[in-house]
Amino acid sequence: MPLPTRQGHFRLESGYHTDVWITLDALFTDLRGVAASVDHLAERLRPYDLAAICGPFVGGAFLALLLAERLNAKFVYTQPADLDPGAMFGARYSLTPELARQVAGCRVAVVDDMISAGSSVRATIDAIQAARASVVVETT
Repeated sequence: MPLPTRQGHFRLESGYHTDVWITLDALFTDLRGVAASVDHLAERLRPYDLAAICGPFVGGAFLALLLAERLNAKFVYTQPADLDPGAMFGARYSLTPELARQVAGCRVAVVDDMISAGSSVRATIDAIQAARASVVVETT
């Protein structure tokens, strides 16, 4: 599925700058359109014996939900917390207290719909580890 792009100047959550913005908003509106890719990724994740799949909100969470359904695993997501706008990799993501409780001690995969500099994935890994869970695989 071709995704629309915009040209201009954009500051990414990581602190990096780019002149191209890829609009991922529509990626998960056609579930049949992404089904084959999600199925393929689920099969690649299956050997890790995962208890939970986590993605940063929004696109990563949608992907995590679809993968969790296919792998019969828990679905959890992180949400943006504080952002230090002047810092490189200043993004912070967190689990709600209930999701942190549910994922404690679990083997977790962290997924996202797209990674440019990895800020939201890094922050999600930090949140998972703070919840005393093990990140055993990360992917996009």
